[in-house]
Amino acid sequence: MVAASVGLWALLVAVAWRVALPDRLEWKLSAAPIGGMFDRDLSSGVVRAALVGAVLVAVLPRFAARAPWAPMLLGAVVLTVVWGTFLAGSRGPDRIEQGLDHPHDYPAAIPMVDAVGVRTFVATFDEEATLSTYPVHVQGHPVGATLAFVGLDRIGLGGPLARAVVVDVVGATAVAAVAIAVREVAGERAARRAVPFLVLAPSAVWMFTSGDALFTAVAAWSVAALVLATRADASPRAAGALALLGGVLAGVGAMLSYGLVLVGPVAVAVVVRRRAWRLVPWAVAGGASVLGAAALAGFWWFSGLQATHARYLHGVSSVRSGTYFALLGNPAAFALACGPAVAIAIALVRDRRLWLLGGAGLAAVALADLSGLSKAEVERIWLPFVPWALVLAAGLPQIDAGGAGANGRVAARWSWVGHLALALGVFTAVAIEATVLTPW
Repeated sequence: MVAASVGLWALLVAVAWRVALPDRLEWKLSAAPIGGMFDRDLSSGVVRAALVGAVLVAVLPRFAARAPWAPMLLGAVVLTVVWGTFLAGSRGPDRIEQGLDHPHDYPAAIPMVDAVGVRTFVATFDEEATLSTYPVHVQGHPVGATLAFVGLDRIGLGGPLARAVVVDVVGATAVAAVAIAVREVAGERAARRAVPFLVLAPSAVWMFTSGDALFTAVAAWSVAALVLATRADASPRAAGALALLGGVLAGVGAMLSYGLVLVGPVAVAVVVRRRAWRLVPWAVAGGASVLGAAALAGFWWFSGLQATHARYLHGVSSVRSGTYFALLGNPAAFALACGPAVAIAIALVRDRRLWLLGGAGLAAVALADLSGLSKAEVERIWLPFVPWALVLAAGLPQIDAGGAGANGRVAARWSWVGHLALALGVFTAVAIEATVLTPW
């Protein structure tokens, strides 16, 4: 079953690459199904990344199993930064900051915001004629994405390296947020088993070179807050506060990326399963407060989405095949970002608690795919969905392995299936860095 799952995963990627060959230049997707161009690089940086990945495969399961909970979460965040830095910097340290220093990215619009002022920038952002004058990534996101980098610039963190460090560190905290949510839904053992997969996900190739790392973290903490609000032993006041916080973070996420609203099903699945209907008004109030504040400032989210959609249809998406990307390209790119672990888990894991989160994550991906608003580049665009799909992999280490240790901690001995899935994820990430020069 394991070999068949990995084989189907590899076949999907291979078929997506082969079918795209005749059109990849017109689609501006030389390394289809992912963005970038084929460029073999076996430099010392790539070798170092491979060695770091191998060491982490060996030590992370034991660390996640045995360390006290809070230090383990902090260590997971730190190791995520370490792994991502070695991986993203394998072709040179400057690669870490290049993604956010591109003329098509959000920081490129900072001088334009300075020229017109924040108030005018916000008030005119949903006008298609005005939107068309901004860099491509600015056009594709709500006003909050650009304002986040304007804010960093205002506090003296506007340099390429400084903003890259901020985005990468904040993005890495998504690992802790997802682990907290898994602990609440499926127990601490499952959360500890999930951590190595979250840390070493191949998605680190793109997480540490794009602003989507920030979006991923905001979405993850929003879901974590809402999940914690459903706890049976939470007081009404605490539950309401957590639900309100989760709603506010969801609203912030919606102001950063239109697609983040699709992460909502993950939290909704838990609310519905636990019948925590009392939390809905608090969560809605939190999200509405953010969107309402933006509307008062002159930006109506739905108008912005409409204007962005119009710009999207005039861009490269107009020549990209919707059928190809919906059926092959997008699923294959997302499969590469997740690595083979999710494919193996879909076949083998039967834990309903893990499927509550992981299944909802996959459902969110399906909704994003069927929307037709993403044709390629989803290895970056869908980064917020990756950790929720990887939750399923938490069931792999216990297959044919021992039970829990003291205090409910996972036994240090993982199954060979878990180790293999983790190692294949690292191999996938290093292979991508060694063969594809990605634009982010």
